[in-house]
Amino acid sequence: MVGQKLSAANELLQLLSVNDAKARVAGFLLFRSSRIKGETIELTRDDISAYINVRRETISRKLGELRKEGAIELEGNRKIHVRNKDILRDTFENEV
Repeated sequence: MVGQKLSAANELLQLLSVNDAKARVAGFLLFRSSRIKGETIELTRDDISAYINVRRETISRKLGELRKEGAIELEGNRKIHVRNKDILRDTFENEV
């Protein structure tokens, strides 16, 4: 249990050290989908903004970019369906 919490904390620290907003959003989506063990993330833009310290407007823009690339699908204001983890991983890892 402690090991899992430490691992999650390390992943979050790595995520927050990324300067590029799109890479940070992509990393967060990967992090969150692995934690919930599913493909649908249910969070508002404000929740994501608070979690990764990126402005809400930027979150919306970057989610739109990831949607156009085919990485995610958006449903309403709360649901994000992860469609292609490879695109998210490439976006995140190219900035780490």
